[in-house]
Amino acid sequence: MQSERISVDYRGQKLKLSVKKRVNSEHLVVFLHGIACAKESYDAAFDAVGLNSYSICTLDFLGFGESDKPQDFSYKLEDQATVVKEVVDLFGTEKVSIVGHSVGGAAGLLLARQLPNLVHFINIEGNLVAEDCGLITRSTADQSLDEYKRHGSQNFLHMLTSSERRDFHEWAKWCKQASPSAIHATARSVVQWSDSGKLLGIFNNLENKTYIYGDEEPKDYLLPRFENVSVRYLPGLKHFMMIENPRIFFTAVSEVLNDQL
Repeated sequence: MQSERISVDYRGQKLKLSVKKRVNSEHLVVFLHGIACAKESYDAAFDAVGLNSYSICTLDFLGFGESDKPQDFSYKLEDQATVVKEVVDLFGTEKVSIVGHSVGGAAGLLLARQLPNLVHFINIEGNLVAEDCGLITRSTADQSLDEYKRHGSQNFLHMLTSSERRDFHEWAKWCKQASPSAIHATARSVVQWSDSGKLLGIFNNLENKTYIYGDEEPKDYLLPRFENVSVRYLPGLKHFMMIENPRIFFTAVSEVLNDQL
């Protein structure tokens, strides 16, 4: 699936986001990536048999992947969500579902509040509470922008490239595409939102929502705090489920969506 650039208006400014899309129905599924990641983490969605009946949009947030990296953009989650809303509106579909991974899950919740035609929200280990801010995100947020640019970004990249995990090597490729300023500002925003406790409240108040996690990432601190949330765990998988085992991951996503039909 080839990427293309879509132009949107944001506060009088023309901004271009890189997207991959397929339009074949009135139900659009929007996939949102995590911090320092890219839309390519969801490439296998376009080949998933269970998603054949859906329109699909994967995109790079501003500051990440192949999207614009404006110096005067805040990179706060709420502003990212507003920009993505402009992209969603261009499709003009009757129904929208959101699949958000990690930080994309947090931004997706802020997007969900703006969608009157939201059908389902699928949270893929998305940030909801303070404990969801891992060592990388919180340590990035604790640094000044200058410190992160001088040392933190290289330390982060070295951690990824020196790992034996294949998913971390993919993450490293996407990290190199991202603006360090965007990573830093995004980390600060997600820590602030997660610590506030507001994200969990938004998630619990959604009518139709599902939480998916890899069973090698224990969520004992979180699951008891859910209210009317459908929970699925994927055996033997960690945080980057869509990279570790795309078949299992996208089968689970399609089953959740198809249950809504």
